[in-house]
Amino acid sequence: MNKEFILAAKPFFHAGDIHKLWTKIHLAYKKVQLEAPLDDVMELVVEDFKRTVFLYKTGKIHTTFEGYFYSVIYSSLWGLKVQEYREQWYEGVTR
Repeated sequence: MNKEFILAAKPFFHAGDIHKLWTKIHLAYKKVQLEAPLDDVMELVVEDFKRTVFLYKTGKIHTTFEGYFYSVIYSSLWGLKVQEYREQWYEGVTR
């Protein structure tokens, strides 16, 4: 587990719940198959976590926190994957 994520989640969740959220992050990361290491995208993950907590506290989330968080993380990581594809494609075109 990443310390940065633990520090962000600790005020809101118990250790078991933090572990569940970490498995959601890891699952989304593996599914998207990013080339960048997970530690390199942790700033984005923590940002998404904080945004999800805010939405949950304001009553904007109508599903489970974990499910919504997974969808947010997956969408963010997929956006990074698209950027990786674009960079690879652009490098291939300019050669």
